[in-house]
Amino acid sequence: MTFCFGLFSQVYPTNFIYNGCDYTYNGLSFNLSDTTNCDDYYQLLFEDNFDGTNLDSNAWQTYFPWGRALNNTASGTGYTREYMADENVTVSDGYLHLTTKIDPGYRDVYNVPTYDPSWMLPHNNIFFKYTSGMIFSKLNFKSGKFEIRAKIPLIDGTWPAFWLYGSCAQEIDAFEFINTSLDSDENIDSKNMIMSYHKNNYCGVESGGQCNNGFTRNVAQNLSDDFHVYSVEWNANKIIWKLDSVTVREVYRIWNISPPLPAGPLYGYAFPIKKCSEINPKETYTIFNTFPTEDIKMNIILSTGVAYDRGVFPKEFTIDYIKMYSNSDTVPITQTILYNYSNLNIYPNPTHGKFSISQSNTEKPITNVNIINILGESVQNYKVSATNLLEIDISNQPKGVYFIKVLCAEKSYIKRIIFN
Repeated sequence: MTFCFGLFSQVYPTNFIYNGCDYTYNGLSFNLSDTTNCDDYYQLLFEDNFDGTNLDSNAWQTYFPWGRALNNTASGTGYTREYMADENVTVSDGYLHLTTKIDPGYRDVYNVPTYDPSWMLPHNNIFFKYTSGMIFSKLNFKSGKFEIRAKIPLIDGTWPAFWLYGSCAQEIDAFEFINTSLDSDENIDSKNMIMSYHKNNYCGVESGGQCNNGFTRNVAQNLSDDFHVYSVEWNANKIIWKLDSVTVREVYRIWNISPPLPAGPLYGYAFPIKKCSEINPKETYTIFNTFPTEDIKMNIILSTGVAYDRGVFPKEFTIDYIKMYSNSDTVPITQTILYNYSNLNIYPNPTHGKFSISQSNTEKPITNVNIINILGESVQNYKVSATNLLEIDISNQPKGVYFIKVLCAEKSYIKRIIFN
């Protein structure tokens, strides 16, 4: 069946479950206000170009919150074969390198700084044949556009992935590549781009089942041969997967099912609603109830697993950059405008809540200070009279990364500050 990702009209029933995904006919009760964010609106919110020689520890960690193995039967978490080691994550020459290698040994899955015995299994000593690398964003994001430029390894044992994950087991895979069998052709597997999403049907109810929606596209080129740009765009009504700016998959949440007579209420022609402007209150619609929700923030993950015991190692997943574009009407924040203004000083940084802003150039007096959170939202704003020293208090805000936007002589200067 192709209704989940078809681009054209379909004929299908509007009350059914497929792969755990619940499609529900909602008659004439469609709420137009439910689609206020379904149109495209993107501005750069977060960017890492992996310059320098070290991973930005303010933005990333090199392990999952639940341990250093995605899945391993002995560790209590499943079936993959790799251990995520810090030393397999390196930054050099403007690239992030995630290395997978044969490195047999006994390792503690729960050797993480965030170990919490109240919910994690006890420390253990498990044998792993492979070590690999990953990064997991310390920030979590609402919907938007997520993009990387990267070169995947040859898919010969390895399982590289670029994905988003949050509560309610909500997951969007911008891509995965994996061998289809123990002896499949690695050159073909390196062309098969897997794009999927998953979510529990009922958050907080473990027995409620899960919606799994996956699709594999053979893109007719071995993607391990060179760098490519991969992106996934997600908002309240659609998910769009692109390779080098070309759409390779799209799914929609809202479908027009107004049937031509005499089709009846449960069967009809379905047309995906691609823009809010296409919605007509006189028509009838169906809603894909288990579509990913914007209410759940998700972390960005780049990882390389080992799915099959095959191939030549070491292998490397190389990332040039990663960008996140917000689709909400917020203040744009990008590292490209985080440059130094030598006459402006913010201290202490990191801060425990209170900090000072001073300037030595009185010819460019500060006229405004805006405190912006990592989502690009203005949380505090100050109009400033002539002064060379300002005392700012953000202790009422959640701890995390903030941006200080200072207006001097009609020019804006932005610096980052960490509240911990």
